[in-house]
Amino acid sequence: MTDGSSPTDPLRGPGPSNGRLDELVERLEAIVFEVDVARMAPTYINPFTSRILGYPVERWIGKPLSWMEDVHPDDREKVRGEIELAVQTGQVQRANSRLVTAKGDVLSLTGTLTPMAGEDGRVRAIHGVLIDVTEQRRAQEHCEFMRSVLESAASPILIADRGGVISWVNDSFTRLTGYTRGEMIGKTPRMLKSGSHGPDFYRGLWEALLAGHVWHGEIVNRKKDGTLYTEEQTITPVRGAEGQVSHFVAIKQDVTEKKRL
Repeated sequence: MTDGSSPTDPLRGPGPSNGRLDELVERLEAIVFEVDVARMAPTYINPFTSRILGYPVERWIGKPLSWMEDVHPDDREKVRGEIELAVQTGQVQRANSRLVTAKGDVLSLTGTLTPMAGEDGRVRAIHGVLIDVTEQRRAQEHCEFMRSVLESAASPILIADRGGVISWVNDSFTRLTGYTRGEMIGKTPRMLKSGSHGPDFYRGLWEALLAGHVWHGEIVNRKKDGTLYTEEQTITPVRGAEGQVSHFVAIKQDVTEKKRL
């Protein structure tokens, strides 16, 4: 592989220990590179970079700003700023950017930019290590989207763990009950009990849920101000990684007025 390295290259220096370091870097499933600050040209890029982006290393080695062509257009100014800050401060900088592959796929990467100073104390090169976090970012974005959907839902929604401890409620829930999130999180739905149902009612509800069955029915509950109201409620068990019920999602609908009519 043509990598433009020299005997004084910090990544590929002489000696047995550096030989083992070379092998480690060559096998590492992360983008590893060195950029000469004077020319802003890569002097080393590991094979994984070529595999993940789909380009030969010759595309970048020794060519000023060649790597910038593969940075997502919306991220190029930010990337320049991260590199300039590393050069100016001489301190390691966090790096977050998107790269576009030869196939047109967009990858999200995160890592560090480490400035390497010469004998005169001036930064001569930047060593970068970036890992692919595309799937994690997609999963995070999906979670944020789902959270937004639940948050904006017109129906009151409550999420509780296996013990019934509430971990999340949406705005519709707080409007229905009169309790704030701070008053509900960490508590149990027992604080809504109206006294209209006996122990057998709740025992049957929990037995069904812990067995993994969806429960649907009507419950008379009490708001913070003491007002009783009737809600239709569907409670769905959520199974964890081991297959056991770990959480419950309750979707409610106030039917007090409908029943009165």
